[in-house]
Amino acid sequence: MRDVHKISSYMQILKTRKAGLILIALYLLLGLLIVKDYGMSFDEDYERETSLVAYNYVMKLENSQSEAVRKFAQSIPSLDEYPEKHGTALHMPLVAIEHFFNFELPSQTVYLMRHIFVFLNYILAAFCFHSIIWRRFPKTYMPFFGVLLFILYPRFFAEAFYNNKDILFYCWYIISVYAVLLWLEKPTPPKTLLAGAVLAFATNTRILALSILLLAIAFYAARALFVKDLSIKASSAKASSAKASSAKASSAKASSAKASSTKALSAKASSAKALSAKAETDKRKIFKILINPIILVVVFWVVFTIITPQTWKNPITGIIEIFEFFLHFSPWDGRQLYLGAWITREVPWHFIPVWISVSSPVLYIALFIMGVFAYALALARNKAKLRYILNENMYDSFFILLFWFTLLGFIVFGIYMYNGWRHAYSIFSSLLYIAVLGFSAAAAFLRERRKFVRYAATAAVAASILATTVWLIINHPYQYVYFNPLATSYAKENFDSDYWSVSGNASLNYILENDLREQITFSPPNPSTWYMLNEKDKKRIIWPDSPLSWADFHFYPDDARLDHPYSPDYVAPYIHGNIIPDIVGYQEIHAIESGGITIGRLYRNMAIDAFDDQAETKILSISSAVVGNGDYAAMFDDDIETRWTTDAPQETGDYMLIEFSDFAEYNLLRLDVGFHIFDYVMGRVLVSSDGMEWSEAEVLWRNCVDYLIASQPYKFLCFLNDEPDNNYSWSISQLRFGHVDPQWYQ
Repeated sequence: MRDVHKISSYMQILKTRKAGLILIALYLLLGLLIVKDYGMSFDEDYERETSLVAYNYVMKLENSQSEAVRKFAQSIPSLDEYPEKHGTALHMPLVAIEHFFNFELPSQTVYLMRHIFVFLNYILAAFCFHSIIWRRFPKTYMPFFGVLLFILYPRFFAEAFYNNKDILFYCWYIISVYAVLLWLEKPTPPKTLLAGAVLAFATNTRILALSILLLAIAFYAARALFVKDLSIKASSAKASSAKASSAKASSAKASSAKASSTKALSAKASSAKALSAKAETDKRKIFKILINPIILVVVFWVVFTIITPQTWKNPITGIIEIFEFFLHFSPWDGRQLYLGAWITREVPWHFIPVWISVSSPVLYIALFIMGVFAYALALARNKAKLRYILNENMYDSFFILLFWFTLLGFIVFGIYMYNGWRHAYSIFSSLLYIAVLGFSAAAAFLRERRKFVRYAATAAVAASILATTVWLIINHPYQYVYFNPLATSYAKENFDSDYWSVSGNASLNYILENDLREQITFSPPNPSTWYMLNEKDKKRIIWPDSPLSWADFHFYPDDARLDHPYSPDYVAPYIHGNIIPDIVGYQEIHAIESGGITIGRLYRNMAIDAFDDQAETKILSISSAVVGNGDYAAMFDDDIETRWTTDAPQETGDYMLIEFSDFAEYNLLRLDVGFHIFDYVMGRVLVSSDGMEWSEAEVLWRNCVDYLIASQPYKFLCFLNDEPDNNYSWSISQLRFGHVDPQWYQ
């Protein structure tokens, strides 16, 4: 019995404000310990560039006294010509830190700093969310439970470290809602200034925050009209009542004192004076009511304009351009896997509800549904519905309306979306609050039920929380591809997973750890994965002139380019769902999984080990129709920067003839063009045993540099060009011969 009392007393601690704050503090400590575990998304580099553009516009870095800063400024695009319209006010302190160090900080330090910054914003949002729940459900389990749900949502648990767009807005969305709710409770000047400023920063991050401002003003106006302590109507009714009472009193006095005209006149004068004073009071009250939202909007507009350089030339057209950009975002011509079908950024109306349903723990969805029904039931039972919505349960009403209005806004306006539902992450804050509301309603319902029922429900909630926690630990640091247990088996085949290729860092690290070459040529679509390397590993990476050129490692964002023309040694393709890419001539050597879903695959060219390093010693002679630079030795020096070239436009009939000292049976022929990516020929392969009688070899497979021919013995080999090209010469940087199993290329 004593143990039961101890457990009960411990549980009571969870009802205190300290419990939630301690949980947030522990989460902060954990986050700072694991922040280095997370990779980098494609968009982080773009977001930094956007912030540099705005910072340069303000600070005029080209006029800096530091030569390093002036040189760096030359690489920053002009704000007027920059297509991105994302606000970057929150990023300015980070750019200022870089500026302090003359923009010479290692890239790993720069982006790690940005990851920590996003996480600290997430912690601040957790505190604000806890404060919201505490004000609505003080001295209950709800604030602690709400923070627990906030922290344990798997996708945000990971994205809180690297998603400097959507998660950052999600954070300031919550912070703004908290500031607005405090303002609605009591619109004092400090709260008005705070709410306006916070809303400005949130709107600078994403224009969607305007919905909070509009809803706040609507709530304020409705409360002023219908709630007693702010009601203009109530004040007017009192004035009318006073006027009527005064008239009755005046009439009574006139009846009882008909003989005394002096007293009657005095009474009328007194009544008129009272009415005049009351009217003056009403005017002051109306002014007081109207001035608060006006000040809020003015503060918002002033702060927003100050922190948004795009609006400095013309605030009206500036914000219109930003709003239009939000509706359509930047051009994106990719495709995404949704419900097993390929779609563009023009998503169907059910896109957001479906994504939320499959990517949220079942407990969250169940409690959300309970919360919606609990609110609707309470509203239906309450006779004074307006008072219930606007005053008694203002917090519940605000989040309910915010959720549905935002969701409907995305659907009605047809806002473009891609990379999952990340553009609508702000909706999840309302979902979390409503889920806590559902938990509170369920707890109240279960209090009157038998112990067995209460214990079973408590055990179910605890089991769900524990299961989510264990999942987070097992799948660290790839929690961002979470699908709930009911949806996983379907979702892994029919939804995009690692759409930002954050796992690409792990693939690159795997190559650096297992490939012993001193230098590796690296050609991703953008250098995000490279930025997170330490300085020692960065020195091993060589960048080609073009992302499509020859490289040892290619990182593809789109599997449409899997059949790459230059046969890199390693390929890390974009993974759509759990679809296994069919990459001819490559073997999977490394896979990254999360929750039973493969989110990253690394492939190695099987021809790497098939080439004969001694082939050069077996060659008797080489000749060509066009001697060019005559540097045939450059084709065997293992230096990708040297080459043999015709130094002349390609002509039909150009050839290279190779004579072997003995019969050879090489069936894989590589004419590597190196960095000269257009200097290849599309011709035929001829073979001969005596150099007199020639036959055309059957080409089983080819790309721009590799020929796979049917196996046969030959002593003479000839590459014959069939297509002229007036723009490019014929070059060979590395000529290699090998033998492979033809089935590799089927």
